[in-house]
Amino acid sequence: MKNSPLRRQFLFISFVAILVSALLTVGAYSLIGNVLFRNSITTDFRNRASYLSEQTSLFTEQRISSVRYNDIVNTSSQMLDASVTIFLFGNQISYVEQAPVKEEFDIDFREYARREMMTYKEDLLAGKTVDFTLTADEHDNTMLVVGYPVSVSDPYSGTSSIEAAVFLMKSMSEMQAGYTSLNYALILATCLAFLIMVIPIIMVANRFLKPINQTRDVAIAMSNGNFTLRADASQRGEVGELAKAINQLASDLNLTIGALLVEKNRLQQILDGLTEGIVAVDNDLHVTHVNPAIYQLLDINPEEDRFEHSDSTLSRNQDRDDSEQEPEHGSSSVAIMDHQPLMDHILPERVRTDFQNVLNEHNHRQRMIRVADRVLLIQIEVLQNSSDETVGAVGLFRDITESEKLEQTRRDYVANISHELRTPLTAMRALIEPLQDGMVKDEGQRQRYYSIILNESVRLSRLIDDMMELSRIQAGQLPLEKMDFRFQDIALSLSEKYNEVCRQAGITLIFSDTIENLQTQFSNPDRIEQILIILIDNALKFTKPGGTIEVFARQQETVLEIGVRDTGEGISENDSRHIFERFYKADKSRGKSGTGLGLSIAREIVRLLGGTIRVKSRLGVGSIFTFTIPSNLSK
Repeated sequence: MKNSPLRRQFLFISFVAILVSALLTVGAYSLIGNVLFRNSITTDFRNRASYLSEQTSLFTEQRISSVRYNDIVNTSSQMLDASVTIFLFGNQISYVEQAPVKEEFDIDFREYARREMMTYKEDLLAGKTVDFTLTADEHDNTMLVVGYPVSVSDPYSGTSSIEAAVFLMKSMSEMQAGYTSLNYALILATCLAFLIMVIPIIMVANRFLKPINQTRDVAIAMSNGNFTLRADASQRGEVGELAKAINQLASDLNLTIGALLVEKNRLQQILDGLTEGIVAVDNDLHVTHVNPAIYQLLDINPEEDRFEHSDSTLSRNQDRDDSEQEPEHGSSSVAIMDHQPLMDHILPERVRTDFQNVLNEHNHRQRMIRVADRVLLIQIEVLQNSSDETVGAVGLFRDITESEKLEQTRRDYVANISHELRTPLTAMRALIEPLQDGMVKDEGQRQRYYSIILNESVRLSRLIDDMMELSRIQAGQLPLEKMDFRFQDIALSLSEKYNEVCRQAGITLIFSDTIENLQTQFSNPDRIEQILIILIDNALKFTKPGGTIEVFARQQETVLEIGVRDTGEGISENDSRHIFERFYKADKSRGKSGTGLGLSIAREIVRLLGGTIRVKSRLGVGSIFTFTIPSNLSK
């Protein structure tokens, strides 16, 4: 507080005000006091001259003696320290110098003084009092002269007339000496008053400025983010009202900023929790905000983003520091520095160009890019303030890889369905048209046509059934009621269905010995059997006569592993990766019968049962399809 600029200014203004007041007082006293002092002396001289005029009148009327009169004149001269001159008006003017002028004045000045006195004869005869000044010597010594008429009464006629005049004359330098002493006394008193007022002014300044300084401290604390301090509002007047206003402002700002921080944190959590990436920039393309998802989508490490290009980033920020100083209490600049390489080096040039175009054209942009095995959709919008001024742009990075895959799958699905439906329909049309036109005359040929049409319609019906089955499974509409069952019963049912089929095809069907040792399971036996039927049918298509198909099952710790092993043609490594996709056929050139949906249906059923399915195969050796289901023993 001692070094407070406001305190120094307050004291300076107070001292200057006192000093100016003192100087004005002394100056005014010097200007006005001189006139007042002279008027006072003149008034005193007139009173004394009036008294002498009365005594001179009495003396002229012979009412007092000459001795008495001379004593009165001499006493008045001594009391006033002035010379007394009396003029008698008659046929010839004469004068009596009762108290002569002081000896420092020569005879010439005395004569000059008498002549000047007589110039006022007419005024005196008219009964007026006169006063004037004379310059006594080369030193400009000024003499004050006051003249008073003497009225004499005629005892016989009872009238009065002006018969004489009394003049008092005194040097102004003598009178000024006393006035100068008063000036010095006034100056001394002013200086003493100034010195005496220093301490009270300092005390008043400290007391007056203390609440103002407290209010200033509260304002500074508020600017630094501290809203807990309060000013002293107990003072009266404007200072107390200011303190109350500051305290209210601090409370309101504390609540408002608290609410804003809550909203900011909530928004930050929302943005950080988004799976979409966010990149916000200002008008200079400096990154102001990113969320963690952007690094996952771009498949980069945030630490690499911050430090990989440290040299260029440091150089750029040093250039910026030359023009503007970093704020002391702000972290946004750090965030800009940390994440700037994301915009400058990691994002493709066309994306940075899109950001720049959005800022320049004030519209939105949309673009798709590929990053590794991901497809990203980028939507860039402008950011505007309350005045509709563009203050930056924000980009939303969305991973649409799955949707693109689904779209591609949908297109493939439609194409495959069209192909699979068109094939039997084309064959049926090619046979029906000759029959309708009567071109087929031979009965045996017609029966063969009818048989082919029937087979194609059955194939078409099976394709539709498989498609509906797969749709129900994927829609979760497939009933999966679980129950206790013995896998041995499923194996027996499959043996009865396929033994004759395999014998006619020259293929050996084997069920492993481990099946007999399995315990009762708790799952859906019908769907497990459906999966095995799909796998066995698939093995029959690609296993040549003399080959073997084996059905096996074994109990693991937590799952029941079931599989079908064959010695067929095998599947290439590339085909193995797509074998469970819809309508996919590993050997398209040989035109094997089937819809291409069986293994997709098997995979979906296994997924609903909570298990997994896989294939292991080698070309020319055979394939092993294995799936697992949770090992829920009998309940």
